[in-house]
Amino acid sequence: MEKELLGQKAQRAIKKEKELQKQYNEMLEMADDNEHQSVLRDLILHNEMNEVLLRSMYNL
Repeated sequence: MEKELLGQKAQRAIKKEKELQKQYNEMLEMADDNEHQSVLRDLILHNEMNEVLLRSMYNL
């Protein structure tokens, strides 16, 4: 029961990470300077790593 609840929370967190990643990608398309683009790429990478970590922790 508790493991299922944690899995559901992980799935919601993954969904949120994907939403943030989509927003960051949209912002990256509009970014006009290298510094802004670099920060956004770092955020996107961070989101991807979070998603992989959540999936591996909860076998999703």
